[in-house]
Amino acid sequence: MTVSDCVVFGGGPAGCAAAIRLRQRAQADVLLVDRAAPAGRYQIGESAAPAVVPLLAELGLRQDLAELGHLPCYGNRSIWGGDAVNEQDFLFKGQGFGWHLDRATFDRQLRDQARECGVKFLDGLQLQRLGWLPKRQCWGLELSDELGGKRQLLTRSLVDATGNRALIAQRMGATRRRLDTLMAVAVLTKLPGGLDNLSLIEATEHGWWYAADIPGQRQVIAFMTDADILKQQELAECGQFSEQARRSELLPSLLADLTDGSELFVYPAHSAYLDRVSGPGWLALGNAAMSLDPLTASGIHCALQDGIRGADALLSYLDGDSSGLVGYAQATDQALRHYLSERLAYYRLEQRWPQATFWQRRHQPTT
Repeated sequence: MTVSDCVVFGGGPAGCAAAIRLRQRAQADVLLVDRAAPAGRYQIGESAAPAVVPLLAELGLRQDLAELGHLPCYGNRSIWGGDAVNEQDFLFKGQGFGWHLDRATFDRQLRDQARECGVKFLDGLQLQRLGWLPKRQCWGLELSDELGGKRQLLTRSLVDATGNRALIAQRMGATRRRLDTLMAVAVLTKLPGGLDNLSLIEATEHGWWYAADIPGQRQVIAFMTDADILKQQELAECGQFSEQARRSELLPSLLADLTDGSELFVYPAHSAYLDRVSGPGWLALGNAAMSLDPLTASGIHCALQDGIRGADALLSYLDGDSSGLVGYAQATDQALRHYLSERLAYYRLEQRWPQATFWQRRHQPTT
């Protein structure tokens, strides 16, 4: 049986970025195992910071994102830390503009780029068993399809890009530590004229609102709160969701076509991290390694960056130098510490509801 250089689990931005990079730099034999996203379900996670553009160019995607159907985001309009409305313009900060992505299209474009680079896709398979084979100095994998068919693979290295599941890392003994229970409740609307290519962010007593234009002349409106507050306030019910939104300052005009029959989407949005992101012959990337608060709008940027850095570390390992995996783990730990510091500082800017459970939880340092 042929031994591949790497099997990547997960076909999102982190997994595709790693697979592309492995092919670009060394023409490595790369297999990518992915499970299909639920058909017809809106895929949240559409905000991308300005810094994604050079990362995409590094992966060979140099076409203007607008030409690919995505929308530029020129900045944020927010109410946070006080009653005043503030605007932050990316262009004035010399950052270029960010993007509101069609996530399904964006992910498909990355997958297409990976295929063009020679990555072999194995869709619809699930991992059943894995183990290190000392005599062959490689990993042995057993996968199954929906009909129970089996497939065995041998590979020199593994990449875990399975998101919050951290499927491979947890089998390696890593522990995923959750820092909160943040959830997102979202609805799609259609507002003539849109939001001027801005993101709207507004803090409230029980969490915070987010709204943005998305491709297809639509808007996404989402409320971020903890799972227990979501249940107590019944915010997954359209009536309660609409009532809370109408009490906000920035959102009422977006709710014209919202009815009791509008479909709400509920997603986990918590922060979490792995206590170990790499080991001999494997590493974890993107949300599998560390999932970020959506307030950062950095998830896609970090996923692409992780994919590139992780692939470089794996290539060093495949050449006999394991220091790259150690360096990757150290860099991820530093990124986690920086993220936790920035997250605490930003949430502490909001002091208008000192007795509210949501804010009390976020004003305490993470241990």
